[in-house]
Amino acid sequence: MLFGADFQSKVKVQEEMAKVGKSLLQPKTPYSKTVRKSFPSKNKFVKNVRKESLNYESPLRWTEITDDPTVLQAIRGFKIPFHQNPIQVSIPRGKFFNKQETLQMNLAVDSLLSKGAITLCTHSPGEFISSVFLVPKSSGGYRFIINLSFLNRFITCDHFKMEDFRSARSLMTKGCFMGSLDLQDAYFLIPVHHDFRKILRSEWNAVLYEFTCLCFGLNIAPRIFTKIMRAAITVLRGYGYENSIDLDDSFIIGRCYHQCNENIVFTQNFFESLGLTINYSKSITTPTQSITYLGFLFDSLTISLSIPVKKQEKVTQIVLAVLRSDTITIRKLAMVIGTLVSCCPAVPYGMLYTKRLEYQKNVALSSSGDCFDALVTLSEEFRRDLHCFRHDATSEDARGGMNIEQIRLRAGWSASSSVFARFYNRPLSNSSEFAQTVFQV
Repeated sequence: MLFGADFQSKVKVQEEMAKVGKSLLQPKTPYSKTVRKSFPSKNKFVKNVRKESLNYESPLRWTEITDDPTVLQAIRGFKIPFHQNPIQVSIPRGKFFNKQETLQMNLAVDSLLSKGAITLCTHSPGEFISSVFLVPKSSGGYRFIINLSFLNRFITCDHFKMEDFRSARSLMTKGCFMGSLDLQDAYFLIPVHHDFRKILRSEWNAVLYEFTCLCFGLNIAPRIFTKIMRAAITVLRGYGYENSIDLDDSFIIGRCYHQCNENIVFTQNFFESLGLTINYSKSITTPTQSITYLGFLFDSLTISLSIPVKKQEKVTQIVLAVLRSDTITIRKLAMVIGTLVSCCPAVPYGMLYTKRLEYQKNVALSSSGDCFDALVTLSEEFRRDLHCFRHDATSEDARGGMNIEQIRLRAGWSASSSVFARFYNRPLSNSSEFAQTVFQV
């Protein structure tokens, strides 16, 4: 042969060497693998925007940072994806409001009208009218919610991933500084296409209103807003800034005070140039080593995740109120379980305590014919689990936070084999006994 019998094998070796060389030349991204999996740094729709080209004097158009057709269409006017045309047989009856709730509802409607989130309208063919209700805000006041549970059955909502406290925790390093930016009325920044507003209607005091933007209760709203913010965060990460975002709440980090402050200022200007509004009363713009984010207290000095004092007090009040009674409604039990589950990431073996509660709730719900107003009797195991959870969530040890080493020590997977677990009344001799105990519970 002209090039020898082993020519093909030599070419194959050269190709493999070239692949290895390219992988070695790829620069390391400043954020962790956990974050890269959820928000890839290489996005085929994200444009390469030079940092020097950003002009904060005039708004930065979204077309300058992304080519994603879904994002750009949502910015111009979101079109709700239906797998079939929604059909409404009858208008649902509204919830009965007492005098105080009526006052709060009037205030909420006036606030939405002033912000342009809702507008007056008249009846038209193809409209879809839903009932409304109020939910209390953690910061005080009430949030206006439109009940779209029936309409959501006609909407196609694909599975998607969101960042959460785990992404923020993976970014945290020893002694780093942190900050946060909260977006004000985030959903209201995304307009709904005029042709789709008639299906987001509700009545209050015999007056018909329709939403002009994304609203709470729409099942696809979190997905589309996450997709929009993903484009912005990807650009920031391309500049080397370590950020994580959960819907409207962003987590900002820096290895030192100066890096974190630079990250906060740049992210703030970048968001505002995109037309986003920052709620400075709920944001932390001064770098700190201890910050409350997504309901947890992050401490970079101890690399720990703990429950804030206010949340500990709330857990104590809820648990004690339940323990004082012999029976509670299934609805109340579900609310208690939801509160406990929200604390589990910072409570060692927290999920173990809630499993038996969840099982008892499901049994009671099945025997009552899915009636959430039925009563359930509190068993001794139920009370014991509540006591254990409250102790682990509010003790002095809990205030120090929970880190990876603490999890290993309590689980028995360390040098010491005589480690006590709170849910077990004797030492665990080895990891297999620990596993058996977990699955038996």
